[in-house]
Amino acid sequence: MSDTSTPAVSPAAPVWLTAAATAASAALVFLGTGLHPVWWLTWFAPLPVLAIALRVRARSAFLSAAIAWGAGGVNLWSYLHGVIGVPAVVAVGALLLPAIAFGGVVLVFRRLIGRDRPGAAMLVVPASWVAYEYVYATLSPHGTFGLVAYSQMNWLPVAEIASVTGAWGISFCVFLFPSMLAALIAVRDRRRALVPAAIAIIVLVGVVSWGSWRAAPSHDLAERGRPVAIALIASDAREHQFPETDAASLTLFRLYAAEVTRLAGRLTADEAGGADAIIVLPEKIGAVSDAATAVVDDVMQQASTASGVTIVAGLDRGDSTMRRNEARLYAPTGDLPVRYDKHHLIPGLEAVDRAGTSRVVIDRPSGRWGVQICKDMDFPSLSREYARDEVDLLVVPAWDFDVDGWLHSRMAVLRGIEGGFAIARAARHGRLTITDASGRIVAEASSASPSFSTLVATAHVSRETTLYTRFGDWFAWLSLGSLTAIAVRGAGISRRRAT
Repeated sequence: MSDTSTPAVSPAAPVWLTAAATAASAALVFLGTGLHPVWWLTWFAPLPVLAIALRVRARSAFLSAAIAWGAGGVNLWSYLHGVIGVPAVVAVGALLLPAIAFGGVVLVFRRLIGRDRPGAAMLVVPASWVAYEYVYATLSPHGTFGLVAYSQMNWLPVAEIASVTGAWGISFCVFLFPSMLAALIAVRDRRRALVPAAIAIIVLVGVVSWGSWRAAPSHDLAERGRPVAIALIASDAREHQFPETDAASLTLFRLYAAEVTRLAGRLTADEAGGADAIIVLPEKIGAVSDAATAVVDDVMQQASTASGVTIVAGLDRGDSTMRRNEARLYAPTGDLPVRYDKHHLIPGLEAVDRAGTSRVVIDRPSGRWGVQICKDMDFPSLSREYARDEVDLLVVPAWDFDVDGWLHSRMAVLRGIEGGFAIARAARHGRLTITDASGRIVAEASSASPSFSTLVATAHVSRETTLYTRFGDWFAWLSLGSLTAIAVRGAGISRRRAT
């Protein structure tokens, strides 16, 4: 009896067509992902290499897909190696890993299509990618950085599914669409693909329709939310960049305190008239010793008391042997400061810092406020713990790298959608952003300014209990389970054919 374990394929595609499919997918990945993605291009990026997979040999299908994703991922090379200083060998590895994973995904798709299993082929592509991203994000010191989900943050209707599934549901939708189209193109008997294709369309239309409702202005939080007057302040001026002596740092903190005093009147008089008010300053304004920290506390506490506004300020405290990246909160009542230590430190750049292990939650008239610092927002688990603490507003001092300002701000926005809370994020060399619990931008500004950039707005904060908060990464595990079921069924089919 002949061996039927190998898919019946017809590797008849000319070399130029394979090359064209590879180039097309590479271009779509390059433009549809990275620091400034064109969101709608991402939905088509896998399609050319998936569609050609059954018309080339397995090795060619794998190479075409891997080369396409690797070449497209070069859009992050200058950022990884040039901006944040990742060693070249590590940066190459960061580009090769998803390329190899995508090549493997296309091989599995090809095998299932070759066996006339279009429904399984449509499912295996998005489920495999979600499984890969989940394992990667769980093991990586950089958390969820690089997830395809972030490419969709300019299309809020699909991003809203994160409140149910986490980021994994967004990636699933982005890959389900091209796998459905590719299956319809490549399958031998299209009638077998019509039902699973119809199911995929219903899922995608349902996600976008529900997300459009949740993101619409009619889904308004103002009536049930409590107003918080928020001001964000940051400076990209060269003379204000992380002084490392006590004297220079104290001078800069006094300048920020003066800016706080200047804006406080607008918060109380113009913005919310008696509502809660908070001013958020960036991460690591300056490096200070333990002794100088007491002076910083005095300067900021005086500003808070005089203005009647809560202040959150970032500093780097300690000596050359051990430091802490802190956010310190000062309330007009003087019952603070409360200190929060950054949990997730940047490898290499913050090697001397000691990571924090506890969360900070304070109760205010407008609700519960929590604190994180910059890279902490790259890790969904910490934000989910704050959501379980029932925070209404998360305040985030941050420090970005200019070119990643949009992406890093949107990574934080997605945490708010997942957890159902508002976010006030003040990043120097990035963006000042205020968002509500549905991920809508309340106000936004660039931190680029000759002196101080400021953003003042009123946010109506109202906590929304999300399914993702309750059940966590259930969708990623469901994807892993789906892959297991497909593999088990495929093994059964192979045994029956062999006999």
